[in-house]
Amino acid sequence: MIVEGPDGSGKTQLAHQLCEEFNREYRRPPPAALSSTHGPTGGSLVAWWDNHLARPWTFLRAGVYDRCFYISDPIYQQAQVDRDLIVAPHVLARGIARLWSIEPVMIFCLPPFDVQLSNVRHDGRPQLEGVSAQALAKIWNAYYAAYAVWSQALFDNVLLYDYTEEDAWEKLLDKISSI
Repeated sequence: MIVEGPDGSGKTQLAHQLCEEFNREYRRPPPAALSSTHGPTGGSLVAWWDNHLARPWTFLRAGVYDRCFYISDPIYQQAQVDRDLIVAPHVLARGIARLWSIEPVMIFCLPPFDVQLSNVRHDGRPQLEGVSAQALAKIWNAYYAAYAVWSQALFDNVLLYDYTEEDAWEKLLDKISSI
């Protein structure tokens, strides 16, 4: 399972809930490799993901991943146009193909933008200081586009989650159980 979405969308909380519900390990790359504002550092994040994607299905199935570089980096790159590229296009394409081939269950956390923006501003996320509401809206919008693309490729394995909806958690569990 991979939980995706923009900063402030509830993905980390959801990933932890899923771990508890399904007795799985929470997985996220090392903090030193992550940054929503400046992008991941060097090749460490790519290496971490490539290592995980090369592991056996039994290992992958035992975890819930909090965001995936191969989905999130192209999105954040477009909204933060001055950010340096981390990987060459062929490396990004290869990573996406590897991710695609394992057919993960992907959950895109996309509450209404005003909720997400409020979460980002309320939580005082230092990594997003100086990122405008317009840039955050572009990220949110790009995640909807990514959801649409991935859902056409992996069909029922791709779910949309808005924790502000009534009975959202129960509905999500029902959908996951049917996969």
